Amino acid sequence: MSSRRVAALVTVSGIIVAVSCGSNDDSRSEPPALQPGEAGAPELAAGAHSGAAPSSAGEGGMAGVGTAPAGAGGAGAPGATAGQGGELPSTSGGAGGEASGGEGGASGNDGAGGTDAEPPLFEDDFDAEQLETASAYSVNYVEFARWNVASGSVDVTVLPNGFIDSPGAYGAGQLARSVVVDLNGSTAQSGTLETKSALTFLPGVTYTLRYVLGNARNQTNAVTVSITGLVAETRTQNSVTSFTAYETTFTPLNPVTAKLVFASAGGADDDGLLLDSVSIRR
Repeated sequence: MSSRRVAALVTVSGIIVAVSCGSNDDSRSEPPALQPGEAGAPELAAGAHSGAAPSSAGEGGMAGVGTAPAGAGGAGAPGATAGQGGELPSTSGGAGGEASGGEGGASGNDGAGGTDAEPPLFEDDFDAEQLETASAYSVNYVEFARWNVASGSVDVTVLPNGFIDSPGAYGAGQLARSVVVDLNGSTAQSGTLETKSALTFLPGVTYTLRYVLGNARNQTNAVTVSITGLVAETRTQNSVTSFTAYETTFTPLNPVTAKLVFASAGGADDDGLLLDSVSIRR
């Protein structure tokens, strides 16, 4: 490398001007930039692209190399988050992956989405009870699987039958065969039916008690429904009333352990309201 400079003082119209000239050989030609893939060229990071600004992969763009785990619905193939063009290494899962917006569901962990409904705290439709005959009463019945007769007596029957066959007794939409409990048995004593086991109710949890009542008699009848400390209500039906579903919602303030009770309040006349389909759900 060489350098030559010539300096001179020149007088122009009485003004001294300094002039410097010469040549500088410091300049040198730069070698051409190595392209990716050529010997000696640095490797690009996975998913990067020479000369392109990072962005989300999308229409017209190349999918980056992702690292997201596969979701339930996918094969685990990594992919890129949908964007508007460009290329970017992605940490979002591909189709069916764990990334939000994938085909694996709202969180990517459940391809089908949703969970099974919680089972009821208590449920009984009485259809499992063993009757003496398939078409008549089992009078003064005490062989319930999930209930005790706490006082008086109750009868169990299948609808329709030869004793209760009026459409008003079971109403439109009822199954052709449904086992029901007559809450006034055949001993001229109003019956009280209670669950065999006490049920536990948690504070701050909302529960729904549901049951069905019908009246096939030519007189008014009533039943008192209770869960100690939580529910106390009386349902009254006039003569020949189709089955009607009743619901009561309650939320305990404190833990409660108590039985569900149905007590006939219609008088000791052997003819009570008919009970069916009892459940308690959260």
